[in-house]
Amino acid sequence: MNTENAYASESRPAGEDDISDIVRMQVLLVCHHGLTPSESLWDGVREAVSAGEYWIHVVWDPDHPGGSTVGCARLALLRSDWNGGYWGMVDSVYVEPEFRRRGIASSLLRAMEASKKATAGLYMFVQHGNAAALATWRKLGFAESPNYITLEKECAP
Repeated sequence: MNTENAYASESRPAGEDDISDIVRMQVLLVCHHGLTPSESLWDGVREAVSAGEYWIHVVWDPDHPGGSTVGCARLALLRSDWNGGYWGMVDSVYVEPEFRRRGIASSLLRAMEASKKATAGLYMFVQHGNAAALATWRKLGFAESPNYITLEKECAP
């Protein structure tokens, strides 16, 4: 965490009490990408939280004396049949605009790594043209995979 920050903060696994904050941030994230949030967003977040996949970042400062959730990220696991480990997909990362560039994404990533849930490695998808996200994740050690190209196909509802 950047030592210039004048507030106390922590990244931790999310609990049931954090669901409304996560949904609020996910709606902002979806809308930022020009999409419409689905009606199943609440159910999806609730399911991911109960599976232990969401992490949040909370700050305590004069403007947020009771603690305020200002960031979240999801770590979804995929078991590798090749090596028996788990790949962790870092997904649904959101940091409130006024708290960006203060080390919160880094703190969330470190907390997820410290959990040792992803034993084979981490991966993520970054939208084309999202230079800020690419710069952040490269700074945190992510690189384009020399082994894989992402292909996608939409499924019928």
